[in-house]
Amino acid sequence: MSGALVLGNFLLISLMVMMTNGQSGSGQVCYEGFANFNRGPSFGLSVVTCDPGSVCGTLYSTANIGGRNISGVLTTCRPENQCSQCPGAAETYILGIKFNATFQACNSSKCCDEYLCNLPKPRCPANQVYSTCAGCDRTCADVGRNIPCPSVCRQKCTCPQGMYLDGETCVTADNCPGLPAISCPPLERANCSKAIRSLWICDYIKWRIHSRKVWLPSFNKWSEEHGIPVSVPECPTLDVKCKDGSQVYWYTDAHQCSTPYCAGGRYSSGPTVQTWKKEHKSWTIVYELWKSTPSTPIPIDQNC
Repeated sequence: MSGALVLGNFLLISLMVMMTNGQSGSGQVCYEGFANFNRGPSFGLSVVTCDPGSVCGTLYSTANIGGRNISGVLTTCRPENQCSQCPGAAETYILGIKFNATFQACNSSKCCDEYLCNLPKPRCPANQVYSTCAGCDRTCADVGRNIPCPSVCRQKCTCPQGMYLDGETCVTADNCPGLPAISCPPLERANCSKAIRSLWICDYIKWRIHSRKVWLPSFNKWSEEHGIPVSVPECPTLDVKCKDGSQVYWYTDAHQCSTPYCAGGRYSSGPTVQTWKKEHKSWTIVYELWKSTPSTPIPIDQNC
C-alpha cells in the first residue's frame, strides 16, 4: 500500500469517510487518502463530499500490508447503525480490495459526524499529547537551563505546558530524577566579606531548592491525607550573578517557582538576608502547623 506512513508500531491511514446527518441530500465534507505526518497530518489527503447514508468510522485494527502485519488506525465510511462495531467479513473483504490490504483483526471502532472530522492524529507515547503547533521539547536534563527555543510551529507529540520529557514520559520538574548538583566551595578566606557572602548565598540557594524538591511534596501529601489546607510557601524572585557567567542555571518546581543557581557555587551577587527571612517565615508557618497536628510523624531528613 503506497503512501502509508509507519509511526512506531502504528500505521495511520485516512480513507474517504461518507457521513450524513440523517437527512437526504449531499453528505458531509471529509478527508480522503493516506496520512504523512512528516509533512503534516493533512498532507496527501484530498477533501471530498461524501454520499449520504453513512457516518465516520474509525477502526483500530491490524492489517497485512506488503507482507508486514501492522497495527494501526483506519477511518472509512461505515453504516450508521453498525459503526460502533467492528466490520463483518463482507465489509472487511471489500475494504481489503479497495485499499490493497488484508485486514486481520479489529480491536475497536468509533464514529464521528462533523465537518472534516477524520483528520488523522498519531497515538502519542505515554502521557504526551498531540499538538498542531508544538515548540521545543524539553527534557529533564534541561531543567534549570535557560535554553533558547525558536518559535517554530511543528505538528507532533509533545509534553503539556510546564512538563519535561523523562524518556518518553512527561513529568514535572519535581519528578525528574535527582536534584541539581549544587556544591558550595569551602570558605578559603574567612576575612574576605565577598567570599563569606558568596558562601551564604550558595547555602541559601541550596536550602531553597532542597526544601521545594524534598519537603514541599511531603507537606502536600500530608495536607491531602489530613484534609488540612496548607499554603504553598512563598517564592520570592531571586536575582543572582555568578562569578562565571556561563554557569547560571535554573531549577523550576511543580509550583512554577524558579530558582537561579551557579553551578560552580561561586556568586558575585544574590539575594539579601531580608529575602531569606521572608521565605523562611512562610516555611515556618507551614512547619508549625504540621508539628502541632496530633499523631503527625515528623520525617527525618538523613541529608540534613
